[in-house]
Amino acid sequence: MAEAERITINIAMVDVGKMDLLIDEGIYATRSDFVRASIRTQLGLHKTEVDETSTRRRFIVGTEEMTQGMLVDAIASNQQLHIRVIGVLTLTDDVMPEIAAAAIQSISVYGSLRMKDEVRQALGDRILR
Repeated sequence: MAEAERITINIAMVDVGKMDLLIDEGIYATRSDFVRASIRTQLGLHKTEVDETSTRRRFIVGTEEMTQGMLVDAIASNQQLHIRVIGVLTLTDDVMPEIAAAAIQSISVYGSLRMKDEVRQALGDRILR
């Protein structure tokens, strides 16, 4: 299974009971399986919207890892990076705060953004989402 994020949701007790009934009938193994299947169904219904928006807004879909070397290369090329990810963006532990601040103009992540606290502070309001 792909990398997972734990979330908390509130569900009406009647709906919980209906899920448990389906689990008891062997249709789903667990509540988590039911919720995952439901989310995948909804995402499938909205696939066109997600695809069009991610293309139009130039998002990378999946997992992206940025290293110190990649950021140094961007600086050497006089590039200011606008990083957009749906999934997971990781700035590796070798990334220095001053290099990140010099290379990155903006970051927008729908999902999970991982970096050292010092790098996060150096980027400040450049992290849009």
